[in-house]
Amino acid sequence: MNLMTAAAFGPLCAATSEEVKRPVSPVVRETTEKEVAEKNVSKGIGGTYEIRVRFLKRMDNLKYADAPVVKTYVKSLQRRIHHNFIAPYDEQFDKKVGKAMKAYAKEVDSAKVILMRDVTLLGSGKEGFLMTTRGFYGKNTLEKPYYCDYKWIRMLEIVPSTASGLYNLYAVTDAGRQELGYSSHLDDLEREMLLLADLICYIFGMSS
Repeated sequence: MNLMTAAAFGPLCAATSEEVKRPVSPVVRETTEKEVAEKNVSKGIGGTYEIRVRFLKRMDNLKYADAPVVKTYVKSLQRRIHHNFIAPYDEQFDKKVGKAMKAYAKEVDSAKVILMRDVTLLGSGKEGFLMTTRGFYGKNTLEKPYYCDYKWIRMLEIVPSTASGLYNLYAVTDAGRQELGYSSHLDDLEREMLLLADLICYIFGMSS
């Protein structure tokens, strides 16, 4: 299998494809030894698709990047950040993060929040997740709050949901899977997954 680098990932990640029957991120150059993730697209049951980003090495011994550095990188990605996310340069960011912290992440240092996903219909910020420089703090509908450290994550994956027409995004760890989001639009969720993977790569790439 030939590994190539996807433009959407940047220099620290790579993309692969198997049984690809839909457009994938454009490839721009050969891989390097610094790459830490690869993307795989395959056709699932009933004509659906399954998309995975697998981290090529364990991140247990890597150091987390500082928040100001990561926030600067987030700002450079404005064109890639989907409207489902709220970023530090948004006017409502501090207010939304405050609501999320009160609802499910009281222990979080707001200065270390680099991105937020709000899944509520009215934009209350009480469900979704906060992406910090260390991991995901979140809460899904009718579930308890969770924390998922980036060092635990082995893979991000999109798979068809049991709900017709929906796809779910998961972080896969040695202990199991943690749902991070869902959408009826596969392309939107794929862009979100690639963005999250890119940020995780960047956070640990600072010390690789």
